[in-house]
Amino acid sequence: MAIYKTDIITAKDSLSVSDKSVDGAKTGATVLQATAVYTMTGAESSYDIIELTDLPPSATVVPENSYVAFGYPGGFSAGWITLGDSSNPERYGSTLIDFNADQKQSNRFGYSANYPMAEPQPYDKATRLVARFSGTPSARVAGGKIVFGISYTIKG
Repeated sequence: MAIYKTDIITAKDSLSVSDKSVDGAKTGATVLQATAVYTMTGAESSYDIIELTDLPPSATVVPENSYVAFGYPGGFSAGWITLGDSSNPERYGSTLIDFNADQKQSNRFGYSANYPMAEPQPYDKATRLVARFSGTPSARVAGGKIVFGISYTIKG
């Protein structure tokens, strides 16, 4: 049986002082959640941007814990949506969403072959997060709700 180590265990094992901990952002950071709701107009098209929320300085997005979901009535039936900031709307990857009015589920952001995610870094100033439609959503429904859950940590 082989034993493999993550970056956290490798760093901790390499410390010469006993009981010293590695960077708290990796092992003990508090994860915060911003929940933003967008109501569709029915006119959304490819590369349209949705402004989601402003994060404070030193915030780091946790894309693998961030999600997009539909509320009722359904918003649209299929399309890619990316998560990022104003300088790179694809920074935290994308997710393919394929919902309809009879379903309510969520999909997480993070790595995808279409939109590889950048390594999350803390922002040095307050930053506005955005989502972007990639491809025109089909079956757009005015009044459909899209819920975004953005997970992030704050250093310090």
